[in-house]
Amino acid sequence: MLANVALMNFCYAVPVKLFSTSMVVSAAVLVAFDARRILGALGIGPSLPPPSAARWSRRARIARGAVKLVLVGGVIASSVIEFRHFLGTQATPVSPVHGTWQVQSWGAGGAPAADPARWRRVVVDAWSVAIRFEDEQLVRCSATHADAHRLELDCRRVHKDGALRWRLDGDLLVLEGTFDHVPITASLKRLDDHALRLLSTTFQWTFD
Repeated sequence: MLANVALMNFCYAVPVKLFSTSMVVSAAVLVAFDARRILGALGIGPSLPPPSAARWSRRARIARGAVKLVLVGGVIASSVIEFRHFLGTQATPVSPVHGTWQVQSWGAGGAPAADPARWRRVVVDAWSVAIRFEDEQLVRCSATHADAHRLELDCRRVHKDGALRWRLDGDLLVLEGTFDHVPITASLKRLDDHALRLLSTTFQWTFD
């Protein structure tokens, strides 16, 4: 059943290919532990008795239950944390700066134009901002739209933060503020998301 779902996702460009594939692999791993018993039940091999819990001591059974509880609880907790962003932002209006932006000009505290810390590309959505630097480093930050023209960035994984004011000048986005305690000024041009390679091909690995 899961394999059928995964194949349909691949063949009909449903944007959950990697997730469904991971579920198929997880199910295959679980089945592999009892493969001989399953084959015996299907008449393909010798019939084997069900596994006996008698060989497990009381402590071992308690420990096994605790491990299951931690693993299952961890999966549930991570799913709730991941989807709370979606549940909390479904009614959030789309920001005028939502989309992918290519940096046209850059200035940061007098740093040279070829500085590795120079931004190359910025992706903005309702609750996050992703920044691609010249040295290919990708930093993801949670974003708070403090007001109509202000972004507060919190990049906890790299221990950085920022506060940016933005304004639109035609098809250009102008950013001014601080990032990692360094004053920056940048102008960016909007990119057509459908022109990006991962989204322009018939087969898509990413979300539509």
